[in-house]
Amino acid sequence: MNASSRAVYLMHIERRMALLTHWGLMALSAWLWWPERQALLVMAFLFVLVISFVTLRPPQGWSRRQVFVFSSISYIADVLLAALASAAPAADFSLSALLMGMLFIRAIPLTPIHLWPLALPILFWPLALLNHAASITWSPETFVAPLLLSGIGVGLAIWYRQAVIDREILRRDLQWLETQHAQQQERMHQVTNRLARELLVLRGLREGARAISGQIAFGKQLDMIARNAALSLGDATVFIALPVSAEEVRIRATSGHIESGALATLEYLAQESIRTMTPIRKPATMSLGGPFVCLPLTTADVPIGVIGALGNETRLGFSEEEIERLSAFADQAALAITQSRLYEELREANTDKEQRLRQLEAIYEAAKAAVSVLESGELMQRLLQQMVNAIQADAAAVFMYDKNDGDLRRAPEAAIGPLPPFPSMSEPMWIRALKTQEPVLVLRSEEGTHPGDQVAQAWGMATYMVIPLVGRQESLGVLYVARREHAAFTPQDRQLAESLASFAATALENVDLYRRLHAQWKQLRGIVQNIGDGLIVIDLEGRILLTNPTIHTVLELDEAAFEGRTLQEIPQLRGLHTLVTNVLTTLDRDPHMGRVTVSYGPHRPKRIFEAVVNLMTDENDQPTGVVATLRDITAKHELEEMKSNFVSVISHELRTPLHSISGFIKVILDGKAGPINDLQRDFLETVRDQTQHLYRLIEDLLEFNRLESGQIQLHLEPIAVNTLLSETLEIFRPEAEQRSIELKLATARGLGLLEGDRGRLRQVLSNLISNALKFTPSGGTVELGAKDEGKSILIWVRDTGIGIPPEEQKRIFDRFYQVDSSLTREHRGAGLGLAIAKHIVTQHGGEIWVESEEQKGSTFFVRLPREVPKSEPVLDFASLTSPKKKQRDA
Repeated sequence: MNASSRAVYLMHIERRMALLTHWGLMALSAWLWWPERQALLVMAFLFVLVISFVTLRPPQGWSRRQVFVFSSISYIADVLLAALASAAPAADFSLSALLMGMLFIRAIPLTPIHLWPLALPILFWPLALLNHAASITWSPETFVAPLLLSGIGVGLAIWYRQAVIDREILRRDLQWLETQHAQQQERMHQVTNRLARELLVLRGLREGARAISGQIAFGKQLDMIARNAALSLGDATVFIALPVSAEEVRIRATSGHIESGALATLEYLAQESIRTMTPIRKPATMSLGGPFVCLPLTTADVPIGVIGALGNETRLGFSEEEIERLSAFADQAALAITQSRLYEELREANTDKEQRLRQLEAIYEAAKAAVSVLESGELMQRLLQQMVNAIQADAAAVFMYDKNDGDLRRAPEAAIGPLPPFPSMSEPMWIRALKTQEPVLVLRSEEGTHPGDQVAQAWGMATYMVIPLVGRQESLGVLYVARREHAAFTPQDRQLAESLASFAATALENVDLYRRLHAQWKQLRGIVQNIGDGLIVIDLEGRILLTNPTIHTVLELDEAAFEGRTLQEIPQLRGLHTLVTNVLTTLDRDPHMGRVTVSYGPHRPKRIFEAVVNLMTDENDQPTGVVATLRDITAKHELEEMKSNFVSVISHELRTPLHSISGFIKVILDGKAGPINDLQRDFLETVRDQTQHLYRLIEDLLEFNRLESGQIQLHLEPIAVNTLLSETLEIFRPEAEQRSIELKLATARGLGLLEGDRGRLRQVLSNLISNALKFTPSGGTVELGAKDEGKSILIWVRDTGIGIPPEEQKRIFDRFYQVDSSLTREHRGAGLGLAIAKHIVTQHGGEIWVESEEQKGSTFFVRLPREVPKSEPVLDFASLTSPKKKQRDA
């Protein structure tokens, strides 16, 4: 191979081998010298130099010498890189051998040109050995190294064999280990302190929780929380402040002493924290002495206090971690305060409930005494005893007002405990309480300046109340309640005293009222017991409440036979049941009268009683029952029967001669007995008219006698009302025309049918129309009318006559009664027409009344039911009175 060929060959081999060697040496050196920046710069320079030579494209025709120079420079750069790598702190013998091998392989391609590159690896090996020998030593001692886990020492590694140690590496490693050890010691110290603080926080929170859930007093709970919070913070004083009013905050618990100069500032800052509901942090100041932080205590977003910490003068401030610890104790303090408030509210509620229970018991006992005790002394004594027990008083008394001298006099039977030696009291405060009806409360002052102090001191009492006894109309007196202890009466005590005073006043009035009512009752009972008529009091349910001895004698029954029974349950009084039922049904205030027949057996005569039933009402005019009186009219009834028989006999005896007289007068007037002159005719006509008048009187007497004795029975049939009215009116048409009186019929069409006795109803209407024509002067008007009222028919007869005086209207339906007037004397009759009409209307279950005004006319009303009741009371016709006048429009 010639020189040129060898040069080309060398360049091809060199470029490929050099590139691999350069990259390998460069990577190995960089790995060994990575922490050292200077070595990295040198290697980078050499690497750039070698790369520039290797990648340079040589021109054609290089000589051997030129190629040798170029390759030598590249090889020397590789040797320098190898030397630099072997000098690295982490290099060892095996690495040096590797480097020498790489250089030897690198030198082989250069041997065709020259042999000296092979000498450099041979020389490199002793130099590497000397370098390593200078930097290492043999040590038979034990080698100890720490074992670290996540930067924390967890153990030691120990070697007991002999080892070759690089002193420089060992020195650096030891320095690094010492630094790491110091750092780990500091970290462990910090962690230990933090764990200790957290342990203190946990212990403090646990103790606080036990204190809150236990029976420890509220103040001790706050002291414990403040002390534990201070332990968790270290060099700081912790305090807890609570609001005592809307504008004032007081420190309630501290973990240590707080200077008086800083106390006001701390309370002011606590007040600001409560007002703004925000934490406050302050650096050290002259007034505080150290850094300050406070946190508001809240429950349901409502501030209830403050927990704060005041550091010492050496502390710079409070970290966020410390504030977080303080916040944990703040939550516990808020819980303690809330629980204390709830406990206090519960305790107050229980106290109020117990006090309220005592008050209710006292009021209940007082009310029970007020309705059960009717003796004033015993009643007042029981009321006072209840009051003394309920409000824990030492003395109580009742002073009654004396209207004669204006003093208050103590009731001797109404007093408990020590009392004043004098029986009367004229203290102005007491009199003012009586007059104004306002209570007076006296709490004796030490100076004795209160107007009531003299009285309290004289009686040995520290406080007392004077409650007026206010009745329904006026003040009756005062209630005196006192205590020896210097403790004011609470509003609840005053309320209870006023309630019991009201009970006492009402009870006193009730006792007085009972006393007066009892006296009246005894008087009335004496009257009832001695009254000659039988008396029965019946409630609204028809049960007998009261009877008198007369009714017992009359009915031959004892008092027990009447108690709680109804009239229907007593056979002798069944006839009275109809009257009583009628009164209870209609609630009519007018008396209802009738006759009751009492049978005593088949072989004993019956007795007739006149019954009068009246509705009883209370002060509000509300019905409460009825009272019935029974008067024995058996003898009167027998006389009336004798009278009726006498009238009947006399009437019949008179009718016979009257018939004869009337017949002879008619014969004479007809001229059958011979001629008569005008004067004789006039006399005979007068005798005839008077005979006819007497005959009508006798007929009325007989008719009334038959009606009164019940000999006439109604013949009921359906009656057309319009027909009955028109036919009756036409009967009186001629008489009305003769008297120049207008006769009118005012009825609506289709009034329908009415059940009744046609003849008797026509008799009623005829009597009313006849009276209207008699008492209406010429030119007047008489009107017959009717209207439908559903279940009844209202009929009226209205005239424009002389009218009836008010005092006469109540009696015109009585038998034989006539209104005293000139027209009455002109048309005098027996006075039985209206009585007969009333009797007939009553038999039909209806009613009749009159409305009249003098000189303007009268209107007689008749109300008849469309169906006659099946059972009607049998009335005493001789004792009938007109019913209550009812104003109704025709």
